[in-house]
Amino acid sequence: MSEPRRATNPYQARDELRGLLLVTAVAAVPDQHPVVAVDAGPIGAGALSDGAARSLVSRIRVEIGDLADGDPEHRIAAARRHLVAEGWSVVRSATGGDTLELVAVRAGYTIAVSRHRAERRLVLTGETPPLPA
Repeated sequence: MSEPRRATNPYQARDELRGLLLVTAVAAVPDQHPVVAVDAGPIGAGALSDGAARSLVSRIRVEIGDLADGDPEHRIAAARRHLVAEGWSVVRSATGGDTLELVAVRAGYTIAVSRHRAERRLVLTGETPPLPA
């Protein structure tokens, strides 16, 4: 199990999160290559509410194609197995309806994995723990 390094600055935390998302994407869909679709950060947490950012977070979205003609629940289950094996706590899991998703947390980091049944891609989003600005 690889515990996230305790980031001492927001840029280290962003790099750590990006790596965690990419590894999880490959664990869920090993025959494809993930792409970082959005890398916003570090940005001020709470800056929109009062104009002052006391801490910084990063939000990243990774997407990976899922060309297999199988059950989309299989990909979510593979992501869950990987995250649990790495010490993540799955705090939300939904497999009914059109969208399958799970949310996991560890050491202040959050990762959400989702797949819409009509789409052929897995979307992973993550957020770093807030760090002082």
